[in-house]
Amino acid sequence: MSDISFHIGWLELALIFGWPGLILGAGAGALIWRKRRFAGALLGAVLGGLAWFAIAFALKLS
Repeated sequence: MSDISFHIGWLELALIFGWPGLILGAGAGALIWRKRRFAGALLGAVLGGLAWFAIAFALKLS
């Protein structure tokens, strides 16, 4: 018998279910905030990932 266990936290779940939001948010943030593309992409990726994860989580609960 194998003793393998997986411990998945909220960060891993957000990365698994929120990756499309990371990509879309990074692209949108870089386009919207043209003077600071890196900061816009980073902020957009975080917000997009959180939004996508929240929607995916809410749809799984219903």
